Order: sequence, then structure tokens, then C-alpha cells
Amino acid sequence: MSTIADINGDGINDLIIGAPSGSRVYVLFGTRTARPAAVPLANLDGTNGFEINGLENFHQLGFAASGLGDINGDGFDDMVVGSPTGELAGRCYVIFGRATPFDPVVNVLDLDGTDGFRLIGADNMGAGFTVSSAGDFNGDGLADLLVSEPYEGSHNELRGRTYVIYGTTDPVPATRNLADLSGAQVLRIDGQPDDLSGIAMAGIGDFNGDDYDDILIGAAFQNLGRSYVVYGRPSTNDEFAPPLLLGELDPLQGFEMVGEGGRFGETVSGVGDFNGDGLDDLMVGATSATGADLRTGRSYLLFGRSESFPDAILMGTLDGSDGFKLDGEIFRDKSGNSISGAGDLNGDGFDDLVIGAASALPVTDQGRSYVVYGHAGPFPSEFPLALLDGRNGYKVDGVERLDRAGSTVAGSGDLNGDGLADVVIGAADAPRFSSTGRAYVIYGTPEAIFADGMEGDNPVRQHSLDQLR
Repeated sequence: MSTIADINGDGINDLIIGAPSGSRVYVLFGTRTARPAAVPLANLDGTNGFEINGLENFHQLGFAASGLGDINGDGFDDMVVGSPTGELAGRCYVIFGRATPFDPVVNVLDLDGTDGFRLIGADNMGAGFTVSSAGDFNGDGLADLLVSEPYEGSHNELRGRTYVIYGTTDPVPATRNLADLSGAQVLRIDGQPDDLSGIAMAGIGDFNGDDYDDILIGAAFQNLGRSYVVYGRPSTNDEFAPPLLLGELDPLQGFEMVGEGGRFGETVSGVGDFNGDGLDDLMVGATSATGADLRTGRSYLLFGRSESFPDAILMGTLDGSDGFKLDGEIFRDKSGNSISGAGDLNGDGFDDLVIGAASALPVTDQGRSYVVYGHAGPFPSEFPLALLDGRNGYKVDGVERLDRAGSTVAGSGDLNGDGLADVVIGAADAPRFSSTGRAYVIYGTPEAIFADGMEGDNPVRQHSLDQLR
């Protein structure tokens, strides 16, 4: 689930929702017109959005999806969807934005290079397991694309590989093989043995203030867990440029973050400028980390800065000045199973973040999500999510038993055109007994929400998704 930005060029952000069990993806156009409380995705007709399909269910089309920005220079934002088991090799499908109407159904097998293209990975490497925008990584004014192959490497030492595929205004063929792209078209980034690097990855904006957008790559299965920041840089004209090695990054190329265990690096995200210092920040999740109780989950927020970072940062040493930890609430919450920047939800000038805990409320597995408001600080070294009180953020609970709300979370940009960012929470197994899945859009608001509906001293700190109207 992801914001697409503005794929149809109407000035309002749009939303992409994956349904990989059925190999379908849905694009819902943003609108300033009031919506009903429930929008059936089966009713998309090309004017309000469209469906993407064309593959058998086992291909898992929509397992990953992302908006990209404008990768082909035509003035419209584009999108990518992953199919990690497609034809064994794994495939990704890039669909170009446009002003002309979309058909109600877009078949990915019909992409011909003018409306989008296919990317084919190596056999059994999982290309498309994760996909993301890289922002403008090489500084040429076009958006770039991230694709991972987390199972790249020999059977006994899966390193993982990430591709930064550069945007271009040149015509592209309908099918592109990842192995055939030259160094002028792509930067290959290889992990260390047993990293499974690229199991999570994200564009994080300009983290170090050098005017190039940067990327974040997770490697949760390496010892205590690792994640890597790779700084954006100009692309090369060397067709045979060797891969960048994550284990050998120098301070001009990026740095490594070492976790405290708990599958640190299983989720990663940019969060925009959370502390308002003018630099973008990042977040890394550790879903099995132990906070106050077993497997409560933990997320780590690291602030961007223009000063150089050391080769490696021990994330357990964050002290509030450089970032802080956000701890889950109770046993088996696994908070941080999904994380995202949320944009500025409350209009205070600071970007906010959202954290999913799909296993929260462990007796029922309703799931819970946490919205945390950005601010200028000061910050503690650790912040328990239990302390959200309506002023510094709030909690959102799933509706029914086994909903697993918070299985995915995303900042959706501004879907209703009111000038405030919105947030989306996915409940993969809702409604109960059908597990067709639901996504809930929560609109941003500049006003605090209070228990009696009026301004006062009784802020609501916890909501349920069934209260949305």
C-alpha cells in the first residue's frame, strides 16, 4: 500500500492498494469531492481509479507497490508494482502516469514501452519483493526506481542485491532485463553474506543535505540486524561499473546502522523532516525487539544531519540528540511490522510518522497503529508508544478480532485536496472470516480531537477504525 503521488495529473494525490493473493492492484484517484464511508474497489471504472491485473494468483502481483514520481520526464507521476514469484524470476511493472483516461482494467502483459514496461529479474532471486521510489538519486531532475532481489547469492550466503534504476527521457523497450542494464542505467548494490539485503528498502529524501536524494536498505538477518544508508550521487557513464558493496561503504558513500537484535531492518522508511531542522530523517523497525515486555517491537528514528556519520552507528546508543527509540506497548505487539512517514497530518509544520502493530491486542489480534507527531524536541532516548495522549499523537485500533489492522501503514499524501497529509492503515485479514482485506484512510486535521468534540483538556488518545465516517 502506497501513495502514488499524482498519476492522473489532476493536482491531487492518488493511492495504490495491493491485493497479492489475487494478483491484483487497485489505484484509487484522490478527489476533493466527499466520499462515502466505504468505497468498494470493485467499482473502479477508470474515472475514479482502475484495477491492474493480468497474472495468475501465484505470481503475487501487488506484493509490493510504490509511487515513483516522474521517471520518464513527461510531467506525470508514475508507479511500480512487484511480482516476486512471477515466472520464477520475479518481475516488476512500471506504469506511466497520464492525463488521458485509464481503462477500468490495465493488463500488465499489454505494456508496450509507451505506457509502461516490465523488468525481469534472475531466476529465484525474488525481484519485486520490495519496490520503492529512490527520489532523484543521481540529481538529473528525474525520479529513480528501487528494485530488490533479496535472495541474490549462493544458497549458503544470500547477500541480496538492490538496483537503483535511473529515470530517463529516452524511449524504453516493453521488457528490460535487470541483468542487461548498463552502469549508465543502473547502480547495483550488493549486501554482505547472509544479509538478505533489500528485504526492505526505501527512498529517504535528502538525509545529509547534499542536494541528492538518498536510500535506506534493510538487512534484518545479519547478526543483530543491519541497515545501510547509501547517499545519492551522480550516475556514471561506465557501462561495466562494478556493484557498490554495502560491507565496504566509506563515509562519502554512506554508513551502516547496527541494531540490537529483534530483526532490526525488517522494515525501513523515510519520515520526512520529523524534527524540523531542514533535513530528512529515517526510521528502522525491529519487530521482535524486547522493550518493556517480550516482542513488543521497537522502531528507531535517526535524524539526518549535514555532518559526516561514522562508518557504523550502534542504534542502541541513540540519546535523543541524534534520534530515539519508540517502544511497543505489550507482549507480542510486534510494533514496527510496518512503518512510514506520514507527512504533516496536523498542519503544524513538522512531518509526522505512523507505526503499525498488527499483532497488538494479542488476545484478539485486532491490531493497532500509532501516529506520532513531529516536533522540535527535546527528545528522550526512548519513547514508549503507550504515552501517546492525543496531543503528541494517538492510537488507532482495528475493528474486529483477527483484523490485523496495521499490517501495512502508509503516508498517502493529500488524498482529499485540503492541504493536509493523510494516512492509510491496512487490515490484511479484515473483515473477520472473509479476509478480503480493508484499507482505512484517515484524513489529516489541524484541530486536536477531543472526547466531547470541543476544544478543552480531554484529548482523545485512542480511536477505533470503525469510528471513521
